[in-house]
Amino acid sequence: MEKYNFAENEINESLENISMINICQINNVESGLPKEEQTIEYLNKKNRVVIYDQALIQDEASPLFVGIPHAGELIPKEILPRIKDTRGFVGGLDCGTAMIFSPREGENYIAARDMVSRLVADPNRGPRQFQSGTQAVGGVTWKTNLQEQPIYKEGQEPTDEEMAENVDRYYTPYYRALHALAASLHEKMDYKEVLFLDAHSFPGNVDFPKYGLKAVEPKPLFILGNKDYSSASQQITLILQNALIKYMPHKETHPELYEGISDIVAINAPFKGVRNVEYFGYPEEITENISTNMEGENTTMPFKIHAIQLEINMSVFFNDGKYNLERLELVRSIIQKTIAEVGEELKKYQK
Repeated sequence: MEKYNFAENEINESLENISMINICQINNVESGLPKEEQTIEYLNKKNRVVIYDQALIQDEASPLFVGIPHAGELIPKEILPRIKDTRGFVGGLDCGTAMIFSPREGENYIAARDMVSRLVADPNRGPRQFQSGTQAVGGVTWKTNLQEQPIYKEGQEPTDEEMAENVDRYYTPYYRALHALAASLHEKMDYKEVLFLDAHSFPGNVDFPKYGLKAVEPKPLFILGNKDYSSASQQITLILQNALIKYMPHKETHPELYEGISDIVAINAPFKGVRNVEYFGYPEEITENISTNMEGENTTMPFKIHAIQLEINMSVFFNDGKYNLERLELVRSIIQKTIAEVGEELKKYQK
């Protein structure tokens, strides 16, 4: 098995300083990133992926780790002249996920967060998916927005060669970070079973023609996707579901969290999810798990990874380009209490 050192692992791509621009700033939309990240002008291998491994360093990491793939607000500055409407990039953001899922001091789980816009290199698509898929908007580099309108000016769309370069520059480092975190939970913490939580949000008040969703229809606050229980057991899914319901504030005290939602939690509808795990490979067996890395080589991980995609209805805390931070912190509290409880429950699964 290829060994990963959680403290010394580095993204080893030759990623030079690339001039970047923040899509929220140029569209007058409130950023969901820490202040020090909002004005980043250059991207390199040191700041390409944000890795939260403090819980590993302190030997306190739970058997749960988080990926935050769609919070990235940066796009290469060089593509700006080719873009028809930069608002399409804002529409692709999973708003609030950086604030909700990034661990703070004392929150004992590990995570990786992508810095680049998903429309440039989407971790939820296959690394060679250069065309829009039949079940999801966009390829690995999006050419149309969520409403399937062109992002680029006519004749200025990315070529296959550019998309392959985007994968090398922006996509592969995120997966290497996830690989390193997953392996470290086994190597350092000696966990035999872990849960990968794929963290997302969706705009509950926007039409999604591709998914058959209408803005006026109420939608759940949380959606859990496990590909019809093929990526995570029913028991672990139920543990997560029950915890989310348990920590949801009562309607009498916080009615604002219940406005316009159909349910607290739904499973596998309309987003079955977990594409992130599909593309770096999740273990099928504890003793023999084969995953394919970006070079097409097989690697073995002798532990089991359950995987669940968690979608949050962002319309509860984000509307008209602005955050309601009080509501966001309420949702964050639900998520953090859930992560802590599920992590403790997962410790019972170790053998």
